[in-house]
Amino acid sequence: MLYITNGQFGIFLAFLWLGVIIKILYDLTSVKHNKLKHFYDFFFICLSGFLFLLFMHFYNLGSFRMYLVLGFLLGLLLVSIFLSKTLARFKNLLYNILSQKLMTLKVNLKDKIKKRIPKKNIKTEKEQVKR
Repeated sequence: MLYITNGQFGIFLAFLWLGVIIKILYDLTSVKHNKLKHFYDFFFICLSGFLFLLFMHFYNLGSFRMYLVLGFLLGLLLVSIFLSKTLARFKNLLYNILSQKLMTLKVNLKDKIKKRIPKKNIKTEKEQVKR
C-alpha cells in the first residue's frame, strides 16, 4: 500500500480545530478602520500559513493533502457562520468594560497625583513688588 490511511480523520479534525482557533483569534483581535489594518491582515495571514505548515509537519509528516486544506477551511467557515456575531458582541462588551475601568483608573491616578504634589505659593507680581 503506497498511502497510509490510518489516522486521517484525526488529522482532519486537528486541522479543523486549527481553522477554528485561528478564526476565533482573528475575530477577537481584528482591527477595524485603522491605518494598520492591512499590515495586521498581512501579519495574520503569514501567521496562519506558518501554523498550517507547522501542523502539517507535525501531524502529517510534511505531506500535503487536500483534506488538510478542506478541514482548515471548514473550521474557518464554521466559526464565520455560527460564532462571528457572538464573538463581535463579546469583543465590544470586553472593550467597553476595559475602557470604563481604564477611565476610572485614570481619574483615580490623577487625583492621587494631585494630592501628592504640593501646591506652591505663587505670588503675583503685585504682591512681590509690595515687599
